[in-house]
Amino acid sequence: AVYLWFFMTLCALTLTDVSRLVNLTLLPETPLNFIKLLIVLVAAWSVKFGPESVTRYGTAVVFISVLIKLVGISFTFNRISIEHFLPLFEAPAHTFVRGIHTAMTIPFGETVVFLMLMPAVKDQENLYKSLLGGFLTGALLLITTVLHDIATLGHLAHYFVIPSFETFRLLTVSRSIGRIDILFATGLVLQVLFRLGILMYGATAGLAQMFKLKDYSTLPAILGVFFVMYSTIVVTDVIEHLSIASTFVPWVWSFIEHFLPVVTAVVYLIKKSIKLKKGQPAGVMPT
Repeated sequence: AVYLWFFMTLCALTLTDVSRLVNLTLLPETPLNFIKLLIVLVAAWSVKFGPESVTRYGTAVVFISVLIKLVGISFTFNRISIEHFLPLFEAPAHTFVRGIHTAMTIPFGETVVFLMLMPAVKDQENLYKSLLGGFLTGALLLITTVLHDIATLGHLAHYFVIPSFETFRLLTVSRSIGRIDILFATGLVLQVLFRLGILMYGATAGLAQMFKLKDYSTLPAILGVFFVMYSTIVVTDVIEHLSIASTFVPWVWSFIEHFLPVVTAVVYLIKKSIKLKKGQPAGVMPT
């Protein structure tokens, strides 16, 4: 139940983030809830056809993201300055510790949702390598993005909700080519939409397991409408949302992302030991 609440809350938060981005950059006159409904229906459509449909376009999203990042670095190279990184380690130690803890939970710890996808992977032997490679690729992209934003914006990066978007606004290609920031917005929407599909699959599969549903083809659409309504309750104010995300949420997320998986594994090992003593088949660890 706690895992389900976690996945559903992340769905609502992700849906709000991507809808606000689309509303801000692409469709400023469109009502926010209508944008949410359109986006969640696309994600629900992919979840309906199973995990393979959800993850099929992951590689393409990664390549597009890398290409957009390379374009951004290339055309803002004249604005990059090493001096923007100075002075180093000026903040107190507790600030660094808090930042590391926040990064461990948001976004890296949220990858616990991939536990819902593991049983569906056909090549179980290379599962560990795939997960490790994916996590390292994501970490490298995130570090590159943060370093590029700081090198381009300097101390101004602290004053923007989406610093990377402001970085792309500084792109200078030619006088005849404008609004290059749309390129970044499109790439980010693709990334977040892919993330939403993974989270929706986790929530759908978990709910189906809890209620022992054999067919959950209609469940994603029902959950999608629920997420639209739930998102209006979870996030009421952007500033308040950012404040809670940097203070209270990392501690709650740590319990779900780090403590509960360990407890789940320990309980499974105890049950497995008891079954083996009784001569019963241990089976595999459920998601």
